[in-house]
Amino acid sequence: MNKKKILIVTYYYKHKNAMASVRAIKLAKYFARQGHEVTVLTSNQKDTWTKSYCDPVADESIREIYAPQIARWGKISAYLSHRQQVGQQKIAQAQSENEKAPVVQKQSLKGKLISFLKWIFYFFIATQEDICMFKGLKAEAKRQALQGFDTVIATYPTYGAFLTGIWLKKKGVAKSLIADFRDPLYNPGFRDKKTEASYDKKCLRNIVKHADKIVCVSKGIADGIVAEIPHSGKTIEIITNGYDKDDVTENSIQVNFDKSKINFVYTGALYHGKRCVNMLASVLKKLIDDGRIQPDSFAFHYAGADFPELISQLSEYGLQETAVDHGFVSREESIALQKNGSALLLLTWNEKNYQGVVPGKLFEYMSMGNVPIIALVTGDVVNSEVTVFVREAGAGCACEEAAPPDMKALEAFVEKLFSGEASQQCSTDKFDYKNISKRYSDIM
Repeated sequence: MNKKKILIVTYYYKHKNAMASVRAIKLAKYFARQGHEVTVLTSNQKDTWTKSYCDPVADESIREIYAPQIARWGKISAYLSHRQQVGQQKIAQAQSENEKAPVVQKQSLKGKLISFLKWIFYFFIATQEDICMFKGLKAEAKRQALQGFDTVIATYPTYGAFLTGIWLKKKGVAKSLIADFRDPLYNPGFRDKKTEASYDKKCLRNIVKHADKIVCVSKGIADGIVAEIPHSGKTIEIITNGYDKDDVTENSIQVNFDKSKINFVYTGALYHGKRCVNMLASVLKKLIDDGRIQPDSFAFHYAGADFPELISQLSEYGLQETAVDHGFVSREESIALQKNGSALLLLTWNEKNYQGVVPGKLFEYMSMGNVPIIALVTGDVVNSEVTVFVREAGAGCACEEAAPPDMKALEAFVEKLFSGEASQQCSTDKFDYKNISKRYSDIM
């Protein structure tokens, strides 16, 4: 293998406690272990998504550069935070003054105008986040006098990382540019306004135009790019997310679960109900009603910021008392919860307008070895990539809303879980980041 000088440009890295950080962290780690010279250029710019920030632990085999946040974004984000606080106070006040749900009335012309102005404001925030990030990274790259790289890998999110990668290639800092899509930059199922969709398409076309190669974490994301830009002539590689065995073997955090119960574990966001436990809750309710399991024989352990949403979903089946809130935790604590679970819940969707969603959490779950995965896939399209991965690896059970017979299979699997027959060792070595980074090196 030829040793390369690699520059990774990413918004999410060790300083951000988010799943989006893992891909860049692990690629950098294993590129360095292969003998490549690795530099990571990231941004200290505070984003609108990350719930908590970490003090990054330096790796002497990797040069890590944290570009400071530029003043413009500091002012914009401060104003945004102020507006959000005002909005939350108004909602709380309205709820305290009138506990009844407000009557939905037809929106007046003034109301429509206010809604439109709010949309313009938040769309401006989104575009400025990209621009400010790019300006900050570019300024730091100049200050550090970066040069002589074989490859720059710009990884999504966000567009600002790609703009930086394009600029570095144009300036001759790197010989080639790989555009790495952890998520789709454009998908028709996510944008509901033509202006937003047009902006995303423009960004995507600019990236594809300048990238030498494109890497996607799923076939669905790759197919979306091909559908939008069918004659680009660019090579698109599929290199999934993965897991790192070190995260499990080096984790010594203790978790006290009631081992007499089946402990379902879910760590992550619920996206306002787009990710949901309804199919599993329905099965559990049926088993309780049939007298096959007891209501106090299981618990839902949740770690994240959306516990009220989980309670709302479980309440529909009278199971809200089974939920346990662990709050927002570190990644190490999340992995400890997973290690001690009876079954790990993977919640995602597969829709005509939004396919190829393969959460990085799936591969993290796979590293737990014999802890079975229950994947619940909503949407109107069958044979999602998540379902294929889970079934091919023998990692547990996948149930798709678009495939009604899956509910019977889920019921049978849950019964086996309660009888102690659902644990198994799955075959997942190809998803080990050690092996993934080797495949990535091959395409460079």
